[in-house]
Amino acid sequence: MKSVRLPAFHNQPSIFHGPLTRIVIGWCVAIVGMSLSLTMSSKSLLASEPVHSAATPLQDDATLRAVCTVGKKHIFVVGDRGVVWISNDAGATWRFSLAQSSHAQGTGSPRLIHLKCAQFVTDQIGWVGGCVGEPSDHHLQGVLLSTTDGGMTWQELGAGQLPPVQHVQFFDMDQAAVVVAADDDVPTGVMRTVDGGTTWHRLAGQRQGHWKTAAWFSPEMGLVAGSDLKISLVGDEQLLPSKMPGGSLRTLRSAFVTKDERGWLVGDGATVLTTTNGGIVWDLPRGEFPPATRKLMDFRGVHGLGEHVWIVGSPGSVIWHSPNAGQTWENISTGETAPLEAVRFVPTTADQLDHAATGYAVGHLGLILKTTDSGKTWKALRGGGRRAALTIMPARTERISSWALAKASGEQGYRSSVILLSAGLDAKLEHEEGLIHSASHEELRRAGVLLAGGNALEECWAFPLSTPGMQHNREALFRDWMLKTENKLPEMLLGQIVRHLRTWRPDVVMLDQPAADDAVAQLLFAAMCRAIPLAADATRLFEQQEVVGLAPWSVSRVLLRLPDGSVGDAQIEGFEFLPRTGVSVKTAAARADGLLQIQRQGLQQREAYRRLDPAQLVGGIGSLPAVSAQASQDLFAGLSISPGTAARRGLLPVDDQILAERMKAAAKLRNVESFTGQQLGDPRVAGQMLAQVGPILAGLDPAQGAAFLAQLARDYRQHDQYDLLEQTQLELIRRYPTSPEGTSALRWLVAYWTSGEMMYQLSRKEGSLASVVTADTRPTIRRVGANGEELANDDGSYGSRDRSPIVQARAEGRIQSGRGDYQSDQLKGRQKRAAELLAMLELQEPRVFQSSEVQFPLAALKRHRGSFGEADSIYRSLLIRQQAQSAEAAATISTDPIHQIAAMEMWITAATGASPGTIATSQYASTKPVLDGLLSDDCWQVAKDLRLQKPGLSNLELADQPRDFVMMAHDREFLYLAGKCHRHPGHRSNPVETSGRTYDAPLEELDRVRISLDIDRDYVSAYHFEISETGAVSESCWERVRWNPTWFVAVDGDAEGWRFEAAIAWSELAAQAPATNHVFAAKAMRILPAIETRHWPPATTDSSSTNSSANVPIGLIRFE
Repeated sequence: MKSVRLPAFHNQPSIFHGPLTRIVIGWCVAIVGMSLSLTMSSKSLLASEPVHSAATPLQDDATLRAVCTVGKKHIFVVGDRGVVWISNDAGATWRFSLAQSSHAQGTGSPRLIHLKCAQFVTDQIGWVGGCVGEPSDHHLQGVLLSTTDGGMTWQELGAGQLPPVQHVQFFDMDQAAVVVAADDDVPTGVMRTVDGGTTWHRLAGQRQGHWKTAAWFSPEMGLVAGSDLKISLVGDEQLLPSKMPGGSLRTLRSAFVTKDERGWLVGDGATVLTTTNGGIVWDLPRGEFPPATRKLMDFRGVHGLGEHVWIVGSPGSVIWHSPNAGQTWENISTGETAPLEAVRFVPTTADQLDHAATGYAVGHLGLILKTTDSGKTWKALRGGGRRAALTIMPARTERISSWALAKASGEQGYRSSVILLSAGLDAKLEHEEGLIHSASHEELRRAGVLLAGGNALEECWAFPLSTPGMQHNREALFRDWMLKTENKLPEMLLGQIVRHLRTWRPDVVMLDQPAADDAVAQLLFAAMCRAIPLAADATRLFEQQEVVGLAPWSVSRVLLRLPDGSVGDAQIEGFEFLPRTGVSVKTAAARADGLLQIQRQGLQQREAYRRLDPAQLVGGIGSLPAVSAQASQDLFAGLSISPGTAARRGLLPVDDQILAERMKAAAKLRNVESFTGQQLGDPRVAGQMLAQVGPILAGLDPAQGAAFLAQLARDYRQHDQYDLLEQTQLELIRRYPTSPEGTSALRWLVAYWTSGEMMYQLSRKEGSLASVVTADTRPTIRRVGANGEELANDDGSYGSRDRSPIVQARAEGRIQSGRGDYQSDQLKGRQKRAAELLAMLELQEPRVFQSSEVQFPLAALKRHRGSFGEADSIYRSLLIRQQAQSAEAAATISTDPIHQIAAMEMWITAATGASPGTIATSQYASTKPVLDGLLSDDCWQVAKDLRLQKPGLSNLELADQPRDFVMMAHDREFLYLAGKCHRHPGHRSNPVETSGRTYDAPLEELDRVRISLDIDRDYVSAYHFEISETGAVSESCWERVRWNPTWFVAVDGDAEGWRFEAAIAWSELAAQAPATNHVFAAKAMRILPAIETRHWPPATTDSSSTNSSANVPIGLIRFE
């Protein structure tokens, strides 16, 4: 690896709109606001009483992520589930303290947090940082806590101001810096305080990546490092641009520096970098590790004293030590295998450094190790000998069995790990619900596993899914992974699986039975059939024993997870009651399902498995025995794993009185859901379900109630019943405003009510459902025709409890209520309620409120209501976050799409100068085109090509690429779309099919173009049209995949390429055709399955490499 020089520092009226709803929302805002004021009146609600009671079984084996020492005797260890272990006698005894946060802004009860970092300056004063463990609508919130009494009590600092905290460094009691997860509000990912943490400000600079670690040479100078092996220097209140090339699959995880400007960085794939000049130049250490180390270990922590350096990671079976600043390395056995996350040595004298230095290493399953001979030998102080009983190795994130984790691990105490060999494509990004959206990431997935009750999630960096369609094409997948592993895929994949089996040493391994179209599952299953026997063979993969000390391990049982709806010889019932957890399996896993993007089909009642002996895998999938007649409810039946042993936690006693109450409530839920789940497609039954919400929730605790309503909302969405979905989300906010489900409901309603596309589709429904709520809270469902007449129910009756105030307006064909137009009143009412909910969100979750996914819809709402100045102030605020940087950086146009959007919106208002982003025109078509796919009509001769480009190409490279493009034109009746795509030699072309077309055709394996149109420029909701090479199409309106507009498509093709033309009536999209100079937001993408994507506007880098839409710009379309 060549040296890389970095720059030196320098100065640089229905239920939703009537009085009841105003009372409901006003009450929620008042409660949240009052609670917030009470919370903010004190630094912490938690400092009033000690928090060092005994650890629960879940806390006892929580992953430990950081260790600090003060003097020779005081040790502080922090980790997941708010765990803090404290020793004041050099590790002889340990005291448990629970670091808690009341981040729910006045809920009065603490929330689960996960700690990532810590700093202690005395045995009494210290700080710990991390994130809230129950994310609100996929937004992780940061937490920073302080103690002045040695961990007896904790105070929260900067509540609501911080993203997830990765690193904390106080330079004195007032000045400090934190490294946080970069987001729209803190693009640099670095923040500082000068008042002891009460307030924080972001450092100037551009967004560069996801930082995982940091270190400081002095209060003024430091470095940050993270994904893509990126390293940046921090100085003079700014983050300097990274000079590292990026593009790597590996991540830097830990940093250590000294005051004499020497330092170390370690990360995935046994990556080690060192500097001797304050981080300006980074090199590989002189001494080399054994060649197999890169594929056998991922480094997680590093520390040094003098010339000595120690490195820990996964697996935790060895700790690497260099006594001479990296000139030579030795691997020292720990006697354990659980992964280690951090290492720290106590400062000592030079004469003791070689043979008597004391150090500590911490990691998974609550493991704490100690050495007193400079790392030559290690002894477990806590958590020694622990291992997993269950290891889940799913084909992709959404196949993680949260039900198995909830029952086996969370309830029954079996320790568990999840090994994600390939994270896969983000489901939200793949389906493109909006123009911008936050991608799922490792921390969210880990939070989901922990919420379900699991111990750990490990993700393999070597096997990414980077292109849509790759998961369905085994040959393309194999080629891509061979390229990424330097033609060593079989060796690497088998080695990774065996390594993880020998690290976690599970009794039971859970795999996916591969579907015929699931290339990832097929490849992984084939590898598993070989790897599981290999892991038990002491003569095979001997380098794992020699280099990292991993002994052979025999798995006792394999559980093969079957497709949903199957019958197996082992199963988990979703409605099974868990006595210690106090809820059903389904309820216990509900929040985890959301974070892991698990979409269960309909009312899924069970997960089914084949129970296999590992020897039965040798012949592959075709040789497996038939499923036995009787299914067992116990995944571990026949295996002797007692509570309180190496692979199983101790179990808490069950309170019989509480148990009886919870079982009664769970039985009620089961009966209700079993009856209604099968009939939700019937509006009468669906409405009855919502009418019974009050009595159902009466016997449930808040967590159960919120989970039930959230599931009901998901069911309504799946059945395309958005009127009932709307009511359910409002009910969630009314009853549980500060729960994660309540925040998600709030966000959804804001997006729904501010969406121009969704509100227009709602207004044009020919038959709508209007609901009137009376004092008894039961909704009356009334059918209303498009002209305002009340329609009879299916049984011939009419809604009779309350007569509708709606009067008919047959001449205009529209509904009127009182003096106003009914649809217009409805829209205005929803927009007003959205503004009220936004105010509530700002109080309850300020960081979520500041996200671009909330700020852009808010700005669009302001524009629609005529408050153009207020909208501009929102865009200006987003720009300030980017432009508060050095003059040199500010002179460069940002490549961040969020800031480009803000700049373009400001430019639209100003109407002067050059556009800061990409803008195209749609020409008025004086004659209608003939839809034949030939593109020979007059309108296409004058239309501007919107070129679809591969990401990151230079102009020279672009000149050699075929010119794929889309075009737009319009008249007063229709919007016209057209495009041309050249054949790709790597994709087998498919002929045009002119018959049998349907809506929402499966297009995953077809060459296709996706065009997204955002008519109100809220950048969250949009219309999406997909046209394929065969003429098959798909369409959606935001998340509503069942939206089926009338549109006309023609496709033609030849050996050179394929072309398409389409026409969509404006009446399908908006109340009227756009006026001259009106502007839509838009983007277009060609998807060559398993090969590549091409974009308009062009992407500066390959967004697929980061599995995020953050690098894909958005353009504007001006109508002439």
